Amino acid sequence: MATVPGIPGSYLRVAYYRWTLDAVGRDCHIGFGSYFAHPQASMGNDVGMGAYCVLGQVDLGDGTLLASHVQILSGSRQHKRAESGKLTDEGRTFRRIKIGTQCWIGAGAIIAADLSDGATVGPGSVVSQNVPAGGTVSGNPARNFAVVVKPAKPVS
Repeated sequence: MATVPGIPGSYLRVAYYRWTLDAVGRDCHIGFGSYFAHPQASMGNDVGMGAYCVLGQVDLGDGTLLASHVQILSGSRQHKRAESGKLTDEGRTFRRIKIGTQCWIGAGAIIAADLSDGATVGPGSVVSQNVPAGGTVSGNPARNFAVVVKPAKPVS
């Protein structure tokens, strides 16, 4: 289902995930090549997802938009090394990430922490700490981004 192009492909992906995920709301869009790696996930109403997104255990709030190539990891402790240095499944943990309502996540961002309602993540950012409601973060690692709005000059 991930590789069927266009609107028909999105309809097929949404229908498939209604069967396999915990919940999928109405009027959702899942772009070409995008998929959920775990069934422990949900999408609220009006969620839009661009092409080639890879999502783990996540809850996407109503009205949230993901640009293309976004990755949402199931936390940041999915891989562990034994004392010998080899990767092992022992001791690793998965965490269900919470993405609030009306969030926007820019292209190529990697998310390993929660985003509260109305959060904005700049393109290419790596989010490893929770973002507060209405917060805007950008960079690697993602940091608060203050927008300074100057008042318009009066017309004379």
